[in-house]
Amino acid sequence: MEGVCPTGDPCLLIRLSFVPLKENLIPNTTLIDELYASSVLSAKEKADYTNVDNIKCGKLIKEIVQKGRNACEKFVSILDKAEYGCLQKMRHPTPLEDDGDSFPKEHLKKYRTLFLEELEPTKTADYLYQYSVFDKNIHDEIEKESSRLHKAQLILHHLSDKSPRCLKIFGQVLIHSKQDFIITMLHEREGRNSLTPKEQCERCIRINFRYIREMLHFDITLDTLIQEGIFEARQEFKATTVNRGKLVKESIKKGPRACDSLLRCLESQLKEAYDKVVKTFNDRQTVG
Repeated sequence: MEGVCPTGDPCLLIRLSFVPLKENLIPNTTLIDELYASSVLSAKEKADYTNVDNIKCGKLIKEIVQKGRNACEKFVSILDKAEYGCLQKMRHPTPLEDDGDSFPKEHLKKYRTLFLEELEPTKTADYLYQYSVFDKNIHDEIEKESSRLHKAQLILHHLSDKSPRCLKIFGQVLIHSKQDFIITMLHEREGRNSLTPKEQCERCIRINFRYIREMLHFDITLDTLIQEGIFEARQEFKATTVNRGKLVKESIKKGPRACDSLLRCLESQLKEAYDKVVKTFNDRQTVG
């Protein structure tokens, strides 16, 4: 078992590998049969996992950890089989930096709006469970929420009660989960008292995302952005709700110039809609 489990603690190994396991075990439905044959799962539990999706996979991993060392040892032994292809990643879990920067608790309240707008809550909650900042009950509570906003609110709520060490881990989680742009934005805002005009433009679109998505004339807007060299010439691109959302999101990703062009398109098409977008942004700024 030591060769399979380098930490010597199979439960810890599984916990520290929660994110890659959740991502990689989804298609491996034969795993459920093997867990049942090894008495890790009961017949009733096996029936619950007939169709393993991403959420159920996370639930399965958490429940095996809760079952204790014997169940975890059997789980790791099963994962040692080549067809699962997970154990190599488990042998080298993403480490935390002992000398990483601290994360001020006051940032959670001071920049609450930023976190609610930018945080990827499911990914964040998974990493916070992996590194034992959140326990199973808290992770379950967050996972049950269907709304991205409500998930983010719960994460901030539970983090507000955590120790400086846990908040330090949260800062590192933002890096590991490729959300380090949030840290960059925090540093930039800490260095001054207000947003630059470019940042205001981008934030205006983020705040009004759903409204802009519905109000923009899709074809005219896309043609304008192509003419201005922001997007490449399109192929077949129908004006569906999904594609409308992609257009707005891609404009945000491409930066201030694209955001400015998008707002100018809205202003030229529907002045009333543009005025409402600006008012919503200004009202949000006033609230903080």
